[in-house]
Amino acid sequence: MNWKRQGSAILRMVQLKDGRKGVVFLIGKYGKEQNAVIVFQKEGGEREIIPVEKLLDFITPEDLIDICCVQERVFGERSLIPLEIK
Repeated sequence: MNWKRQGSAILRMVQLKDGRKGVVFLIGKYGKEQNAVIVFQKEGGEREIIPVEKLLDFITPEDLIDICCVQERVFGERSLIPLEIK
């Protein structure tokens, strides 16, 4: 998938099963809700920020695996090979 670095965050676009499109932001290791969120742009310029954990039923299995693996490879302490994202 097309992950990009923005400051200390890792992000990419995602489309949910219900058709909504948003941006996944990863900012830390697994375990805290705010370390993996999806940001949706609403009308009028407002943003809605929802933790990935609260959207599990709407994220495709492929996207969920990608999100979890990238989060672990970039921020985690397990033995997965580190991932370098530019």
